[in-house]
Amino acid sequence: MSATVVAVIPDLFFLVKVQAAATHSGITLRTANTPAAAEAALREGASLLVIDLNCRELDPIALIRRLKQDPALKSVPVLGFVSHVQADRRREAAEAGCDRVVARSAFSDKTAELMLETTSA
Repeated sequence: MSATVVAVIPDLFFLVKVQAAATHSGITLRTANTPAAAEAALREGASLLVIDLNCRELDPIALIRRLKQDPALKSVPVLGFVSHVQADRRREAAEAGCDRVVARSAFSDKTAELMLETTSA
């Protein structure tokens, strides 16, 4: 059975790269553009949320906090990515409950591997 991952990634060019890596690795990738859409997809059994911590379309830190406070969703791992120079944002995400925060470049280089590792962690 393949893992289902929900992605909140507004950069369409980057999302296409993530989708290709997911498909190649047998991961089903669903996209979400709103907190409600992300929550609904997670409630349907997704095993991971991948989120761009610089997403301007929604507040990723608030979304992580809300998910981690929901008894039905708090066990779903969250993998966030951000620029390697944004130490404050990394710390803020971790404090909100993000299970794993990586540099965008590392996520780009090892997309499928990181998603598979985090879903099985």
